[in-house]
Amino acid sequence: MLLSESLALSQAQQHTRMSLIWSLLSLGDAAFYNAKLQQAQRHFQQALALGVEQGDLFASAWARANLGRVAHALGDNKEAQTYYTASLASFRQLGNRHDIAMVYLDLGRLARTQGHVAQAHRYYAESLIVFGAVMDKRGILNASKVSQV
Repeated sequence: MLLSESLALSQAQQHTRMSLIWSLLSLGDAAFYNAKLQQAQRHFQQALALGVEQGDLFASAWARANLGRVAHALGDNKEAQTYYTASLASFRQLGNRHDIAMVYLDLGRLARTQGHVAQAHRYYAESLIVFGAVMDKRGILNASKVSQV
């Protein structure tokens, strides 16, 4: 009986930590979209730490992609590149094509910010290909819009 209770408690704690990770990601998103970049960064960093601790590759990849967006918004292009590259590698490992396409868009925006227009268009083209493969019409429209700017 004690062993099964211990297992149930352990599973509940793990579920609570997973919920906390996704809550932190949501709080980070809300802060980011309200231009509270340092607050967003803190939430995403906490989510990343917990995701790594829990071995949650998906949550960690999301946290890294979001930390890339924050770094980009703060003008730290090198850090943004590092986070985007790490999140892209994780999404590839997971086979998550939709999020791969999203990171390609982010990398394209970053390249454009740095004045690397040709590289930006290559990233946009990659995102269009992947969005097309997963039949994400909204993603295709979004990638088409940014690639024309």
